Amino acid sequence: MLEMNRGKWYNIRNGGKATFFIRTLKSSLVGGGQMQNIAKINLAIEQCKECPYCRRSSDDEKKFVCRHQDVTNGETEVGNGNHVPDFCPFILKRLQTVYDYIQSGAITKRPKSFINQIEHKCEDHPNPKFGADHGFGHIRRVTSIGLSLLDQFVAFGYVKPESVEREKLLFKIAAYLHDIGLADQLSNHAAHSAEMASKYLNDRTIDIDPGDIYLIYHAISNHSAGLDTKTAVDAVLILADKLDTTGVRIKRALDDLTREQTKITATEFRMYREPGNFKMYRGEGVPVGAELRYTTKENFNVQLFMKEWPKAVLIPRMVALEYLNLKWFKFIVNNEEVNITSILY
Repeated sequence: MLEMNRGKWYNIRNGGKATFFIRTLKSSLVGGGQMQNIAKINLAIEQCKECPYCRRSSDDEKKFVCRHQDVTNGETEVGNGNHVPDFCPFILKRLQTVYDYIQSGAITKRPKSFINQIEHKCEDHPNPKFGADHGFGHIRRVTSIGLSLLDQFVAFGYVKPESVEREKLLFKIAAYLHDIGLADQLSNHAAHSAEMASKYLNDRTIDIDPGDIYLIYHAISNHSAGLDTKTAVDAVLILADKLDTTGVRIKRALDDLTREQTKITATEFRMYREPGNFKMYRGEGVPVGAELRYTTKENFNVQLFMKEWPKAVLIPRMVALEYLNLKWFKFIVNNEEVNITSILY
C-alpha cells in the first residue's frame, strides 16, 4: 500500500514499517535533450551507506555518516532515523538535474513550447491579461525575487538553513512551470498549470520523487488565490508572482490596470522583527510584521489599481498574517501607508 505523508513517499510493508525510497542520481542528459535513467535503485535510508556521499564515522567505524557537512555542526549519522536530510547532496543533485532538464532542449519541447505559445499571445492576444508578460521574462523575474525571499525566510526562521538549497530548487522548478496552463486556458489557469506540470513531471524519463511532484503541484495550483498556503515554496511563489507587477512586465497597456502598472517602478516585501532575546537562525527578535512596498511615478492612482486588482495587495497580506503568522501588515506606496480598508470596503 502506498501513501503520502509529509511530502515523502512510503512503501508500507513488513508489519507497517515505513521505508523511504529514493532513486539514484545515475541519470544524465543525453542526445536529443532526453533524460535517461541509467539505473534506479530502491534505496532505503537504512542503506544510505551505499550512497557515494556516505563514509564511516571517525568516532565509530561501525556507524556511517553523511560525507556532506557544509551546513552541519558535526557528523550526521544515517541509518538510525526515518528522514532523509534535506541537505543530502544526493537529493539536491537529483533536483538540479530535473531543473536543468526542464530548461534544456529546443523551443518546441515541453514545457518550453507552452511558454513560447504564451509569449506569442502576449504580443497580439486581445485579452488584457496578456498585456502583461507571462513568458520567459516573467519566469526569470519571479525566480530572482523568490530566491531573495527564501533568503529572507531563512533569516527570519521560517526555513532552516540546512533546508534552504532544497527549497530553492523546488521553488525554481515550480516558478518555471507556474503559468504554462495559459498556453491553452485562460480561466482558472493556476489549477490547469498545476495539472500540466504534474503530468509532465510524472513522465517516466524524469527522475523526481513523487512527494516533490506533489509539493510543486500544490504550489502552482495555489499561487493565484493563495487560499491553501502550506509550505515555504507555496508562500514564496505567491509573493514573487505578485511582486512582479512593475512597468517592466507590461508589454501592451490594454486597460486601466495595465496602464497603472506601467507607473510602478519597484516592489518589495519587507519583514520586521521586534527586539528580544528569542534568537532565530540569524539575528534576534520574533518576526512581528511585514510591509508590501511600491515605488511609483507621481501620477500613480493607487485607488484605481487596488480596485482593478485587489489580489495584488490582499494575497500578500494573507500570506503575512496567516501563513507567516505576523501581527501586522502594511501597504506602503512611495513611503506613505495606504489605508487598504478605506479603498476596498
